[in-house]
Amino acid sequence: MRPFKKITNANLLGNTSGISSCTDLKESPVWSASLHNAQNEVALVKGKPLEVAQGSQFKYSNTNFEILGLIIEKANGKQYGDLLRERIFEAEGMKDSGLDSVDLALATQAEGYMPGPKGIIVACSESMSVPWAAGSYTTTGGLLKWEKALFGGKVLSAELLKTMTTPGLGSYGTGVMILDQGRVKAVEHGGGIEGFNANLRHARDQHITVVVISNVNGMVVGQLGAQLLDVVRGRRVKLANQRMDQILPKEELKKFFGVSNLAPTFSLTVAEANDSLTVQGI
Repeated sequence: MRPFKKITNANLLGNTSGISSCTDLKESPVWSASLHNAQNEVALVKGKPLEVAQGSQFKYSNTNFEILGLIIEKANGKQYGDLLRERIFEAEGMKDSGLDSVDLALATQAEGYMPGPKGIIVACSESMSVPWAAGSYTTTGGLLKWEKALFGGKVLSAELLKTMTTPGLGSYGTGVMILDQGRVKAVEHGGGIEGFNANLRHARDQHITVVVISNVNGMVVGQLGAQLLDVVRGRRVKLANQRMDQILPKEELKKFFGVSNLAPTFSLTVAEANDSLTVQGI
């Protein structure tokens, strides 16, 4: 029996399917630059072995959400984008939210940027036909309306919401991370594409929602989201300009050398120059 046959909806929602992420494959940067649909993406990974045994561990994969989008279409007999608009965006007044596409032109659309060898550069995006059910476009206000609807009982029943926010493997629920941030249980998820990163976290017991969106790629949105939640709760945070320089021996510096792949088309190289660490984005 093919391994895909055993995978359940719960595996897809909890990212325990083991299916390769179509955005992490070595051919992804070139492949995703042209027009594709969800069936193409599933076909791209279908012949590949599972990265981990189904249900054995948490392994995030955008392909899981593409498959879930196809399941939603088959179950409802409607296009995924139409269902999002009718059941969520229009119902909750999220006027500046939608499913992105290659031919979509927004009057208020932001330009995306990323770090380059000599500073910030315009990000070269993949085809917007590729993200599909793995991501949409919205605003900070739109995400706040979504959180109010979700945790206000407008989207899911109390039972389903409890299932969604119960941590499984990797502290992941169904579509969200479950974090313990200083004795506060927060539901969180990040998102990223060339030129953009986002972080959304909600402390349900305290009725606090934090939304951070950036049009420059980097790790700061998650860090800022965590700091803002602390600030709202009255906790002190240390800002970047308050941190003190620390001199480390050269042997200690070597531990940080190497290349970190943050996205299919973006990596950070950490090296040494003049007894200090240097970081370059490529």
